[in-house]
Amino acid sequence: MNLFWDHYTAKRSWMDTWCQPVKPKDLRGILSPNWMDTHMMDEWFKNVREKATDSHFFPSNLADLYIHRAEHLYYTAFGVEPFLSRRFSQIRTMIFPIVRNGHFFLIVGFVDRGRFEYYNSIMGRDGDRQFAEEFVNHFSKELFHGPGWDDPSSWPLEDAENCPQQENINDCGIFVMAFAEHAALRRKVALTQADIWYYRQRIVIDIYARQWEMTDVVEDENALETNAVTEERG
Repeated sequence: MNLFWDHYTAKRSWMDTWCQPVKPKDLRGILSPNWMDTHMMDEWFKNVREKATDSHFFPSNLADLYIHRAEHLYYTAFGVEPFLSRRFSQIRTMIFPIVRNGHFFLIVGFVDRGRFEYYNSIMGRDGDRQFAEEFVNHFSKELFHGPGWDDPSSWPLEDAENCPQQENINDCGIFVMAFAEHAALRRKVALTQADIWYYRQRIVIDIYARQWEMTDVVEDENALETNAVTEERG
């Protein structure tokens, strides 16, 4: 299993060129006031991850693992245990996008600061804060003993200071993506509802550009294979 996992992680960027859950119609939808979906969120986080190499972005459906005890999501989220220990020993920031009852919010674990922070663009929404506390308590006790940190189950969960608030019912996912980028890059969160249209456009451009680059990689690999076959025949 360890050999398989090492091979898988080494090839993962290559595999991503063939696994594109976000389609053109999805990108067009982001330019209207549509609700963000989890595939789009995870796809865009790949761009942020390249800039924030000491951050780990958990899948945006991770809450399902907790709510429904969906065991099949475990390896998707965490991998096998040796990988977990190696990977998390290098992490400063853990990003947990949470979707609960049709609403996105964010939990961030700051490893070097020994605390979790809670970001919600509708602060005070019924039950979210309690869910965040239970979620953090569950995963910190169950999964984060091994990497050599101080016990994360003792870390406090603090509300993000002056957390920006949304002014409609559609943009919670966009706010979470913006919160996550700021936290991963250790920037002060300074945005308002007026900035969300900019983020919608950026998300489309970033994902499109990434897919375009991946298409170039595939075409280059195909060209190399064709040249190799031609040389063999020649």
